[in-house]
Amino acid sequence: MEIYIEYALLENFFVDGTLLFLAIVASKQTLVWRKIILSAFLGAVFAVAFPLLPFPSALLEVGKFLVPLALCAVAVKKGKGVGRYALTTLLFYAFSFTFAGLITGVLGAFNIEYFSIHGGGIVTAIPVGALFAALAAFAALCVYGIARLYRIKRIHESVLPCEVRGGKGVVRTLGYIDTGNTARYKGLPVCFVTPDLFYDLSWHCIRKAS
Repeated sequence: MEIYIEYALLENFFVDGTLLFLAIVASKQTLVWRKIILSAFLGAVFAVAFPLLPFPSALLEVGKFLVPLALCAVAVKKGKGVGRYALTTLLFYAFSFTFAGLITGVLGAFNIEYFSIHGGGIVTAIPVGALFAALAAFAALCVYGIARLYRIKRIHESVLPCEVRGGKGVVRTLGYIDTGNTARYKGLPVCFVTPDLFYDLSWHCIRKAS
C-alpha cells in the first residue's frame, strides 16, 4: 500500500482540528483559532511521524493516549482553570471515540477495508474525500446537538413551579422566570404566565373554592 505523507498530514490535521473545535464548543470555551490550528498541526505531525520511529508498540499506544492531553493544553485558552481544561479533554476523548466508532461501524457494515497496517502504525485506507465528508456530517450533527442541549438547559433553568391562588383553591403549574427584571416575592424570583393562562387558572381556583 502506498501512502502519501501530505494526505496523511492533511487528514490528521482536519480530524484533530474538528475534534478540538467540538470539544471547545461543548465545554463552553473561547474559540482561539490560531491555538486550534497550532494544536491540530502538532497532532498531525505526531500521528504521521511517531509510528515511523523505532519505538515499541506499547509506547506508541501510550503516546496515542497522552497526546490529546497536550493538544487540549495548547488549544484551550489560558486562565480558564483546570476544571474547564479537564472537561475539554474528556470531551475530546469522547468525540474521538464516537467518530472512530461510527467510521468503523459504517464501513464494517459494508465490508469496506478501513484500516491498514503500515510501518508499525494503523492508517485509514478509505479515500480522503470520504473521510472529510463523514467528518463534516459528524461535526454538523454534533454542533446541532450541543446547541440543542444548551438551549434545553437554559429553558430548564428558567422554569420553576408556581402557584395560582383564588380563595381557598390552589392550582400548581410551571412558570417561566423573566430574567429581564428584578421582580421577587419573599426573596424568590417571580414566575410570570400569560394573561390567558392566568385567567383560566384563576377561574378554576374560584370555581373550586365556591
